[in-house]
Amino acid sequence: MGKDLVFITLSHPDDAKSKSTRRCIRKRVMREIGRSRRTRPSPPPTWDLSSLLVHGPLQVPVPDGREAIPRCPDPSNARYYPIALGSRGLQLVQFMTTEAESVYRPFRAIWFSMGMTDPSAFTLCLANAAMFWHQATQPDSFEYAKSTECLTYYGHCVAQTTRRLGDADDCVSEGIITTILGMICHDMYVGTWERWHIHTSGLRRVIFLRGGFDAQGCVVWDCHPKLPECASEDTDRSENAKQSSPVVDALIKSPIIDFRDIGVALWEVSSVAAFLNSNASQPTFFWRRENSTAAMELLMPATRTLLSMSRPSGPMTVLGRAREAVRLALLILLAAAKRDVFLFSSDEMAPLLGKFASLIRQSCSRRPMSEPDSTYSACTNLWLWALTTVSISCWSEMQIQRHDGLYLDKICQLMTLLGIQTGREVIHEAKSTLWIDESLRPGNVVENFISALNERYLYYTTQSA
Repeated sequence: MGKDLVFITLSHPDDAKSKSTRRCIRKRVMREIGRSRRTRPSPPPTWDLSSLLVHGPLQVPVPDGREAIPRCPDPSNARYYPIALGSRGLQLVQFMTTEAESVYRPFRAIWFSMGMTDPSAFTLCLANAAMFWHQATQPDSFEYAKSTECLTYYGHCVAQTTRRLGDADDCVSEGIITTILGMICHDMYVGTWERWHIHTSGLRRVIFLRGGFDAQGCVVWDCHPKLPECASEDTDRSENAKQSSPVVDALIKSPIIDFRDIGVALWEVSSVAAFLNSNASQPTFFWRRENSTAAMELLMPATRTLLSMSRPSGPMTVLGRAREAVRLALLILLAAAKRDVFLFSSDEMAPLLGKFASLIRQSCSRRPMSEPDSTYSACTNLWLWALTTVSISCWSEMQIQRHDGLYLDKICQLMTLLGIQTGREVIHEAKSTLWIDESLRPGNVVENFISALNERYLYYTTQSA
C-alpha cells in the first residue's frame, strides 16, 4: 500500500502554493491518465448473431462478485454501431448503457446485442432508448402516443423493414427476423396488440418461407398459438419435477376425457410451480437477470399447452365449466408468476380475469339433476381450487374491479358444500392440488385473503341461518 502513497511535508500553509509541491501533486494525479493515453486501444469487437446466441451478450465483470452488468461497446464511439449516429444517437446509447446499472429491464442486454447485428434492428433499439429516456425524464406526463422521437425511430424501422421485405433474399434474413421479433416485443411492452397481431402474422410468414414465440401475445387474446412449437419447448423437463399431487394423478387416470384434460393441464403447470418453489429461497436466482431467457423457457411450454386446449362452445355442463375455470385459473397463475417473480409485464391479466369473472357468474355450486355424485363432487373441489388460486393471484386487481365479493361469496358456497369452515382449510385444500409458495407472492396477500374469507364466511353463515 505504501507504494501507492506519496507524502508531502508542509511546514507552513503557504508551502502548498510552491511550484515544487504543486508539480509533485500534478505528477501523481496525472500518472494513471498519462499511462492510459500511451496504451494502444484494443480493436472493436465483431458481432455475429450465431455467436451471440451461443455465447450471450457482452459483459463487464463487477469486482465485488455481483452479477456482471450487461454493457454495450464504447457508447461514445460511433464507429462501433450498424448505422451512423449523431450526437443525440450517441446520447441515447450512453443513457441505455448507464441505466442498466440501476434500472432492471428484462432482456435489455440480449435485445441490444441482437440489435447490433442489423441496421433496422438497431434503429428499433434507438426507439426503445428514446421511449425509456422520455419515461425517465418526464415520468408524470409521458405518453407513448406523444413520444415523437420514439415514434420517429420506430417509423424509420418499419419503413426499412417494409423495403427489405420486398427483396427476395433479404426478406428471410436473420436481420429481418431479429427486427420483427424486436417490433413484437416493443408492441408487447407498450400494449399495442393490434400492431402485435400484424407483426406476429408477418413473422409467421417469414418463418414459413424459411421452412418452418407468439404464446405471450396469444394469452392476451386467449387464442391458439399461431407459430409452431420451437425445439426448446419440446424438451423433457421431468427434472423440474412434473411433481404432480395425488389429486392431479387421479385426474390424469380418469376415464372421463374432460377430467384427463384438466389433469394434463395441472400436471404441465406443476413443473413450473415445483421449480419456482424449490428456488424460492434464492433471491438472486435467474429471474432478476436481464440477460436470461430461462424465465420464458420455463413458462412458455405450459402456456402453449393451455392455449392449445379446446374452448367451450354452446351451453356448458358443470364439468365443462370446471374444465374452463381450471384452464383460465392456470393462465392467470402463470401471469401472476410473470408479474411477481420475473417482473415482466402481464397485460393478459385483465382480459383473463374478465373471462373468469363471467364464467363465475354462471352457477358453480348448483347441481344439475343429470350430473352423477362423483362428477359433481370432483367439480366442486376443482372450482374451489380455481377460485382460491385466482383470488390470491389477483387480489389487488379484484379489489379494484370489485370482483372480490363475487369470488368470496362463491368460495363460501363451496365451503358449505364441502364442510370447510375456515380460510386456512381452504388454503390447505388448494395446496393439495397445485400451489406456488407464499414467499413468491407480494406482501401478505395469502394472510389477507384468509382474513377476508373468514369474515365473509361468518357473514354468509349468519345470513343463511
